[in-house]
Amino acid sequence: MRAMKKQVMTAFLCILIALGGTAPAALAETVKTATVSGVVTGEDGRGLIAQAVFTGDGFLQRINTDMLGRFSLKLPLGEYALELTKGSEYERKTAAVSVADRKAKYLGALTLNRLYETDWIAGDLHQHSVYSFDGRNSPAEIVLSDLAMGLSFGVLTDHNDLRGNLEYLSAALDGFIPIAGMEITTERGHFNAINFSADLDVSVANGAEDVTRIANAVHDISGALIQINHPTRTEFAFADTQLAPLFDTYELWNGKRAAPYVQGEPNYEAMQVWFSMLNDGLYLPATAGSDNHDIDGNLLFVSPDDLSDDDRYYMTSMYSGMPRLYVYAPEKTADAVLAAILDGNSFLTNNPLAFLDVDGFIPGQTAAAGDCQVHVTLQSNRDLLSYSIVVNGETRADVSVGGLEYSGTHGMALHSGDWVVLTVRGVNGDYAISNPVFIE
Repeated sequence: MRAMKKQVMTAFLCILIALGGTAPAALAETVKTATVSGVVTGEDGRGLIAQAVFTGDGFLQRINTDMLGRFSLKLPLGEYALELTKGSEYERKTAAVSVADRKAKYLGALTLNRLYETDWIAGDLHQHSVYSFDGRNSPAEIVLSDLAMGLSFGVLTDHNDLRGNLEYLSAALDGFIPIAGMEITTERGHFNAINFSADLDVSVANGAEDVTRIANAVHDISGALIQINHPTRTEFAFADTQLAPLFDTYELWNGKRAAPYVQGEPNYEAMQVWFSMLNDGLYLPATAGSDNHDIDGNLLFVSPDDLSDDDRYYMTSMYSGMPRLYVYAPEKTADAVLAAILDGNSFLTNNPLAFLDVDGFIPGQTAAAGDCQVHVTLQSNRDLLSYSIVVNGETRADVSVGGLEYSGTHGMALHSGDWVVLTVRGVNGDYAISNPVFIE
């Protein structure tokens, strides 16, 4: 009987092929792969939670190490470049990986060195989990991804859903500061409720009246902040711009679009609107968030046919902390982080560290008018290209730089009512923009 079944199956396949058909997928030749593994360590030899990105011919895969620094994945036979990173403060380590046969390949221990120490800490204010209808990852996976990118804090912001907060808040690992939140998702715009986990009526049938009610309801929760998300994106634009003063922060840089230096893109337009608000006397501290729905990257939203430099960056870089918000919070507590966000003691970046002060006063603070000393300190793990000092929305100084570090001082006459912002450009689409130092 068994032999007869085999003869029938063989005959069926021969007829199918003769007619121009194909064999069932289960019987087709599978892609040959091999397991590639290794461990990432810090300078002390202990395992380090980090990110590993493998690229090859038409291939891209991002993974995180586990809590012990280990990683393992299956790769088709071929040649690959491996890049290890852990955010802005660590080096980028690259290695060639050859997968010539199906034998498992162990890459050994790979050390990732820390380049910079700072009291400024990074976080992601806009992240989605499986509790969003369009999210792919558990809160635990998001925390691991946050840690792999060197983040010290994060906010979980599922669409009109609070269920993930309890899981996320339980993951205070390795000094990480998890903060509860929700993305209030309406037809009038999207708004992050930060440090928030309470019942809320998100209906907006009454237009601006309901948006006002929602903002007030968030503020009724002690310590909660409400943020305007991606205000200039066509599909989810902020409809009631006259209500901006009701909000606490402004998402200038959303990870689903190119960095703000790309003219015509929503983040560039959001930056121009923010400059106008500052000139009109309205200060909503600017923030950045990945709007991450898939920690593997941006493959959920972008076609691989987009091949310009900006599109290539955008295609491969929408995951935890891309972009991120650095805040000045030496105490490293949730209260300190929230206070720094609200005051704008911060800068927005996808990689470069961009430190600005005017006579010792940092973003969100106020310096005295007069002949001022504007200090710029830049640090990166990829080559820097240039920086600009922007005063009242106009470029006052534009300086070319190179290498990984730079420090410089500009003497400037600044007047009461002025505000000063630092922007930075680097290779591979690297960018940063600070919140303003005010002059009185």
